[in-house]
Parts: sequence; structure tokens; C-alpha cells
Amino acid sequence: MKTGKRRLTAFAVVAATMLLALVGVVAPAWAEDSAAQPHLPVKDNKVTITSTLTMNENAVVPNATFNYSIAPADEESELTSTSGMPVYAGVTDAVTLSPTSVNFSNKGLTSTENTGEKTKTITAKLSAEIKTSLFKAPGIYRYKITQTPSGLDGLNVTYKELFLDVYVENEENGGSGYVVKGCILRTEAGSGEKTAGFLNKYVTHKLTITKVVKGNQGDKNKDFNFTFTIKGADGESYEYATVKNGATTMSQTGTVKILSQIDLAVSGPVLF
Repeated sequence: MKTGKRRLTAFAVVAATMLLALVGVVAPAWAEDSAAQPHLPVKDNKVTITSTLTMNENAVVPNATFNYSIAPADEESELTSTSGMPVYAGVTDAVTLSPTSVNFSNKGLTSTENTGEKTKTITAKLSAEIKTSLFKAPGIYRYKITQTPSGLDGLNVTYKELFLDVYVENEENGGSGYVVKGCILRTEAGSGEKTAGFLNKYVTHKLTITKVVKGNQGDKNKDFNFTFTIKGADGESYEYATVKNGATTMSQTGTVKILSQIDLAVSGPVLF
């Protein structure tokens, strides 16, 4: 009888070990691997992706529209494994993007001054809505988000496309459905750096006009007229800002060519 009890105890230990092993097989990869740890939270089945435009702090915000689209990443090169876990092409229509276009000159967007850099960054938010009912199995599903910028002169785009990994899990407590608790947005499929969204820059130019008055009887407070001409891409309109004694004055919108008289007491830059 004692021998039988020992065997029963040993069997129970083996069974418990097997159960732990099975549980370990289904544990999410991101629970152990920080590289695969989702960094974008999902709330109400929505994940927020940003698109930013950075420019000189005195620059005129361009009237530039950026378009966005999302589609399953279905090319073989776009489905590279993440931390040893298989990656599947996204399910069609299971993730949709809103809005699909952004104009950074629109009111209501957040503008932040970058301390010490003399720049400002305008941030637009895109919402990726996830329809969990369209997924048929748990796993990592990859989508490609494409950004199509305006052809406006002076725009520098860091990323034309980003890849969104959607981590689909089984519902807890034995539910038959699926949930998404987090996503990863990368600069490249599988191996790229994590990012919060698209990064863009708007390059402006600075023209500094300096007046030097010499002589014992020179009037250093007299205004002088300066004439300058801005020439750019055909069909585009331009604005400029004049900085005088620390104050910024905006110009009227001109088309293709602007000819203006600038009065500066001593000196000052012109941004366009």
C-alpha cells in the first residue's frame, strides 16, 4: 500500500509538470520578450497612431494634405517572424483607419514648441479600429500603413510606410471570442524599430538682412527699404514672416512670386 501511494504521488507530480509545460506553450511571446512587447495600448478596440510635422518655430504652417491607407501585409518579405512567433497577413477589413487624410494647417491640431531647438511640432492623430469578430484564430496579424504626402516643396518624409502588428488573443475565462490588448508599430516589417507614428519635416529658409550705418553723423534709427523676390515651384503659393525687434509679422499669401518692401530699423531675418 505504501508503494502504491508513492507511485500515485509520483504520477501526480509528473501530471502537474506536463500541465505546466502545456501552459508554457500557449503563453504569449510578448510576455517574455521585450522586443515583442506591444507598446501601443488598445482601448475600446482602437489604437492611436500619430503623424507629426516639425518646422521652424516662426514658419508658416503649410497647406499640405497627407493621405493614409491600411492594408494586409501580404508579401513574403513583409511577413518575417517576430521573436520566433509566426506572423500572418492581416485579415481584410479587420482593421480600418480614420481619418484617411490630414492637413496640418487645420485648426484643432496640437502644436508643441520644442524647447531649445527653435522648432515647433504639429501632431495629428489617426485611429486604427480593430474588429475582433473578423479574426478566426489567435495570432500576430500584420498590416502595412502607407503615407502619401503632398508634393509641396520643402517636405521631408522620414517613413513612407509603417507596419502594424495586431496581437490577437483568446478571450479569458473560456470565452469563444478574441481580444486585442496591444499592438506594435514598426519602421520595418518584423525587425524595424518601434515607433508611435510617422515623422515629417517642413524645411523653411532664412534670409537675414543687415543694415550697417557708418560715420559720426549716420542715423542708426532711419528705416531703409529692402526689396526681395521669392521664386519657387510653379503653381504653389508662398507666405513669409518678418521678424523685427523680436516681433513676427506674417505676410499676405502670394502666388509663385512675391515682391515686397521690407522696412527694418537695423536688421532682421525673413523666413519663407
